[in-house]
Amino acid sequence: MTIDIEALKALANDLKLVGLQAHWHNIDADKYPWLEQWLSGELVERKQRTLERRLSNAKLGRFKPLSEFDNWKNRTGKDFKRGVHRAKLIVLL
Repeated sequence: MTIDIEALKALANDLKLVGLQAHWHNIDADKYPWLEQWLSGELVERKQRTLERRLSNAKLGRFKPLSEFDNWKNRTGKDFKRGVHRAKLIVLL
C-alpha cells in the first residue's frame, strides 16, 4: 500500500494544521501510515462536530422516526373517507 504524501499534505492544509505543515520535513516516512489514519480521523470528527453545532444552532428540535408515522398513514385514510362523506352530506343539504 502506497501513501500519497501530497494528498496527506493537502489534507493537513485543509484541516489548517499549520504546525504540522511547518515541520513536515521532520516526519519519518515510517510514520506516514499513522499520520494518514490520524488525519482521516480528525477530518471525520470535525465534520461530525460541525454537523452537531449546526443542528444545535438551528434549534430544530427532535424529529420522529418514520416508524412512528405508520399509524398516521392509516388514520389519514380514514379521516379522508370521513371528510368525503361529510362533503357529500353538505352538498346534499
